[in-house]
Amino acid sequence: MSKAQSPADVLKRFEGVTEVVADNLRFKRKLAIGEDAYTSIKVGRALSTIWDVGGVAATGAGVASSSAIASTFFASSGILASIGIGAVATTPVGWVVAAAVVSGGAYYGVSRAIGRYAKSRVEVIPVSSTRPSTNSVRPSST
Repeated sequence: MSKAQSPADVLKRFEGVTEVVADNLRFKRKLAIGEDAYTSIKVGRALSTIWDVGGVAATGAGVASSSAIASTFFASSGILASIGIGAVATTPVGWVVAAAVVSGGAYYGVSRAIGRYAKSRVEVIPVSSTRPSTNSVRPSST
């Protein structure tokens, strides 16, 4: 067992130290914190993704339920329909839901792939972090 050192002995080991971290950016880069160190940024990015996927899914559902799609794929049949009178063609609800799921899923997949590609090419070094301070420490002159 090692004997306990007095605070004065510990401080003597640091005499002459002028900097703890010489290069702040390189230190932060080695920590590999990135933007995800901040919960608020992660939550904001997740909410933005959910909002975007919901918007694309709603657009997909809107296009699928449009009269152009309905009349092209689900046209009414019968004598009255052939002369333009009668039931209006509608897209089945299942098709609308499926279009929403497929368009939202496609958007999510493509945006994730692009995000992974961007992260592989760029390292983000935060200005500050919740990790230990990266400011140079200089001993006080007492």
